[in-house]
Amino acid sequence: MAHTHPLSSPFASPDDVKLARRIRMPIFVLTPNMVRVVHADGRVETLVDCKQWIPPEVALTITRPSENHQSFQNTRCPFRPTL
Repeated sequence: MAHTHPLSSPFASPDDVKLARRIRMPIFVLTPNMVRVVHADGRVETLVDCKQWIPPEVALTITRPSENHQSFQNTRCPFRPTL
């Protein structure tokens, strides 16, 4: 299963984790610059981090009109966690 999240909320939600566990299948969370998977055991893995993996014209179809569609093209990634 796969679904999109807005740029402002790129991480898997607690509901995504619960659903993956309940249906015992991975759930892919997609934004224009990130791809994450919630495994059936609830573990969350980042597959693509802060890289444009989708053409900009397609990305516009999965972002909210109010979001700045240019933000996923920037070289800096505002969602990169600090360690």
